[in-house]
Amino acid sequence: MNTIASALPGYRNINQQAAPPEEAKEKSFGAKVLAAPRAVVETVAGTVGGAASAVFHMPIGTVVGIAEGVTAPKGVSPQNISDMKTAGEYKGTGWYTTMSLLESTAIGAGVGAIAGNPLIGAGVGLAVGIIGRLVAGHADVPELFVIEVDKAVDQAVANNTEGTKVKIMVQSATEGAIIGTGRGVTEGWSIGWDAGKGAVSGVLDVAEGIVEGLKEAIFGK
Repeated sequence: MNTIASALPGYRNINQQAAPPEEAKEKSFGAKVLAAPRAVVETVAGTVGGAASAVFHMPIGTVVGIAEGVTAPKGVSPQNISDMKTAGEYKGTGWYTTMSLLESTAIGAGVGAIAGNPLIGAGVGLAVGIIGRLVAGHADVPELFVIEVDKAVDQAVANNTEGTKVKIMVQSATEGAIIGTGRGVTEGWSIGWDAGKGAVSGVLDVAEGIVEGLKEAIFGK
């Protein structure tokens, strides 16, 4: 997958199946009124969410990439996710969870330090991180993220079989860090784009209903 293309707004994780096409139906009055604002707001929210998520997931990708580079079976390059799981190469979301909670706690502590109480800020950051991890887990975000990083790293280090064990480990860890960082950015962008756009889309759906209700109340159906 082209890493540049995957960082663009239209990028979607290859593990996510495309939704079936919806039947065309006439837009409501509220939808028509908010059509232009919706397009702008969703794009802005998706871009902001994507950028923030890319930065947040970059170090997570680095750590996951290093871990996978060191532990991945050499000489093996799985072609799909099911092969990874069948071969026992998928190692779970432990590193993702650990790094995401550490990051959210550190961010909270930093904000708290500016406000004068880093300890409270760290506690709030940890709480937010736990809630975010639970929400992401329900959407299989951590699993898909880790699988994408693991798969990319496995393919990159598959040929690292010559030399001493130390040489192979260092080479694989270095390649894993580089690949993992890149995948962290691209996968993080996709996660943030969907989250940011989806959040404002939900709010705008409510706004459309309000506009439609006001129109019916004033002018009738």
